[in-house]
Amino acid sequence: LKFYNYLNINADICISPGNPDYFAGFKGKQINFLADLSSIRNEKFSSLNRYGKKIQKNILKFGVKYADKTICISNFTKNDLSELYPEYKKKYTVVYNGISDYWFDDKYINNKPALDLKNKYGEYYIWWGAISPRKNLIRLLKAYKNIISENPSFPNLLIAGKPVFPYPEFEKTVKELSQKVIRLPFQEFKTLKGYIKESNAVLFPSLYEGFGLPVIEAYALGKNVLFSDITSLPEIGKNFGIKINPSDINSILSGLIELNKNKNNFAKERQLYAKNFTYIKAAEQISDITDSVYAK
Repeated sequence: LKFYNYLNINADICISPGNPDYFAGFKGKQINFLADLSSIRNEKFSSLNRYGKKIQKNILKFGVKYADKTICISNFTKNDLSELYPEYKKKYTVVYNGISDYWFDDKYINNKPALDLKNKYGEYYIWWGAISPRKNLIRLLKAYKNIISENPSFPNLLIAGKPVFPYPEFEKTVKELSQKVIRLPFQEFKTLKGYIKESNAVLFPSLYEGFGLPVIEAYALGKNVLFSDITSLPEIGKNFGIKINPSDINSILSGLIELNKNKNNFAKERQLYAKNFTYIKAAEQISDITDSVYAK
């Protein structure tokens, strides 16, 4: 990878805001960002072929080696990276993701589609995002199937998003629950916010996350969240939601039952906690790190 990316420009600092990168020929300081190692830690979570995965891992290795600082989005990601490349861990630091102030502003919301949906289908829980095996929707749907076999009046499940790549197992499982699962495409911000606000709670049983933005976005609206007890999610979700073992359908099922009993306690506490995660706060921390790297 000696000439992977040749950057021959006169600049003081190069910042790679996506994934860690390596630029041969660059004489200035470099700051990399890292969201997670999901595609490296578990190959079934990656859409890359085996050559792409090998290239990605090599770029990561060179990136963390030559960068002056690697900014991780959670302590979980930092620890994961430290385990993979411990020799550079003194250069790793953490800046949590931020969310837009619009999440906290009641003027930026469109409730009408959500209210229309509730009038037509009844109450619902919501999951949204890019659908992939990592999001663990198959187990969630199987837990749902078990619940509604005992309690047909259990709230519906609204899934807003679409698969990252063809996912026939997911489509088959959804079809088996067509009476209780409502599918929507990706929604624009105000409408999505309305669907979340009008939901009973948010479901996020992911198998691997570097941060878990939907948890904080839900908290910003005061909503309860069912989330996994692994990877970054306990760190980000704290004790404001309901934790489950994402690999155990019975644990997900028990969490759903508890969620249905525990309506929306601690809404104000969740909103207050979510205000720790803003664009401004993240930008200020990144600015301080950039200044310190430049000063060395």
